[in-house]
Amino acid sequence: MTCCGEESDGNGLPKESLKVQKQGFTDIPCCLIFLVFVGGMGYIAAHAFINGDIYRLYYGYDSYGNTCGRKNSKIESLQKFNISNNGRDMTDKTKVFFLDIKNFKSAISLCVKKCPESTLSSNKDIKNFAEKADSNLCTYETDVDEYESQANGKLGPCPSLPVLASTSILSRCVPDLLKAKKTLDQANRTRLGNVLTEYFSEVSEFLRESVLDFVKKWKEVLIVCAITIVLAFIFVFILRFIASVVAYLSMIIAVVGAIAGTLFVWWKFYDIIKREEKLKDYSIPFINLDVSNKKVFLGLGIFFSICTIILILIVVVMFKRIRLVAALFHEAGKVFMNTPTLLFQPVWTLLVLGVYLLFWAMSMAFLVSSEPPKYRNDTMTVEFKRDTKLTIFYAYYFVALIWICEFIIACQQMVVAGTVTDWYFDREKEFATFRVLRSTKNLILFHLGSVAFGSFIILLVKLPRAILMYIDQKTRGKKTKCAEFMLKCCQCCLWCLEKALKFLNENAYTIITIRKTNFCKSACIALKIIASNILRVSAINCVGNFILFLGKIGITAIGVGVTIVWLKFVRGVDVVSIFSLI
Repeated sequence: MTCCGEESDGNGLPKESLKVQKQGFTDIPCCLIFLVFVGGMGYIAAHAFINGDIYRLYYGYDSYGNTCGRKNSKIESLQKFNISNNGRDMTDKTKVFFLDIKNFKSAISLCVKKCPESTLSSNKDIKNFAEKADSNLCTYETDVDEYESQANGKLGPCPSLPVLASTSILSRCVPDLLKAKKTLDQANRTRLGNVLTEYFSEVSEFLRESVLDFVKKWKEVLIVCAITIVLAFIFVFILRFIASVVAYLSMIIAVVGAIAGTLFVWWKFYDIIKREEKLKDYSIPFINLDVSNKKVFLGLGIFFSICTIILILIVVVMFKRIRLVAALFHEAGKVFMNTPTLLFQPVWTLLVLGVYLLFWAMSMAFLVSSEPPKYRNDTMTVEFKRDTKLTIFYAYYFVALIWICEFIIACQQMVVAGTVTDWYFDREKEFATFRVLRSTKNLILFHLGSVAFGSFIILLVKLPRAILMYIDQKTRGKKTKCAEFMLKCCQCCLWCLEKALKFLNENAYTIITIRKTNFCKSACIALKIIASNILRVSAINCVGNFILFLGKIGITAIGVGVTIVWLKFVRGVDVVSIFSLI
């Protein structure tokens, strides 16, 4: 007897394991559970869109519960506290200004029209700035004519002195350390820099620089992406005709591309070293990142060098097994020639993923901005803090991000498996346009439960790994070497388990399309087949996947090369952010 109660033959394989069965529903309870889960996500999204305020996230808010950049109304839950400044019209006041940036957590924040562009050393300077720029930096109820006689401090009515020259970052007035250099000594500059780092701790410097690069060069990035996609389609198309040549050529291009990429990273590191002496000592946060990029390129140079050496060694070892893979690619080429619409399946999957991620991001933005207002008795101000309900919603949405993304990817795997199965058992092997549509129909009508179950298993491994990664990041530099080693080991083991389960799932989906059995039974059959042909499966999968991986490296290397040449020599733009290379 085999697992799941299947009778086996002499080789340990289930009898009639590869006979195509009649269509039937699989894993219906899992499908119902998944639909209920999606319904819960819809409820949270509705709550977020109704109660959220995206302006609060983008423009920020003051200490009285007013959202900057819009007209506000009185908050009903705060009426009993009689907050006079709540419900103000802030349409033309789009910046958040702290009365004491060094103690921003406990300081009064205001909505202002403009951040001070120069350092203000006295209340008279604050008054002159208010009259010239029409931007009041003292509390709302304080008249401009009375500024010179008012006290200064984090609770007002006027800001602590000196008010440093500021720049607007994420609609917040943040001191410009370059301009503040003459006003503050080294100790205060360091302290202020630490405060700003803490304030923007949730904003990655490198991510911000990458986004800025994308905004500046989005046309070039999209064009290069289009070129890369075309190259990928050409690569798949010619596999059938010159599979052996493509396999060998992929290895050569991959090695050359890896060497070129490694040399470029080291050249960039050397270029930053040469320019390091010319850099200024102080910079606005998130604007000048050459110093951090030096460390990044050094690490990448070492990493790429090691990977290139390993790549060359693997290519040497696997060079003799190309013929077996070439035959496999030749058969795969026949599938694409008979079912050309299969080539576009990843595109549809990418579009669905993009739509879902856009919806998730918008919902999450509104959810974050739906935090309920809380009144602080000590400062008589308002702040928005998440409660237990919102924390549960955050966790739910995080699980939804992983599960539904894995579900969409699993749907693609099921569609591809069904299409290839249909072609394989078609004796005529005729050209068929609707194989992909037929496979998609079978997925929607019969196998959504199995796909939901398979993606849920991946979630059970991915979720704890994500939690461990979060713990590792939050405790960086605070844990012992032993604890750090154990965390890394656990993450590595979970990563390996995830890859193994994904491989098993892909084969289980193939069995489902053939036998129409539920996920567990299909996974058992797939595991038996893999175990009984372990050497052959390992050879084909390892070498085949490696060749495809090399093809990806080669195509990526061409795309990166085109980007570098175009931006550097045609457009005259210096590529600093790694995002630009990707």
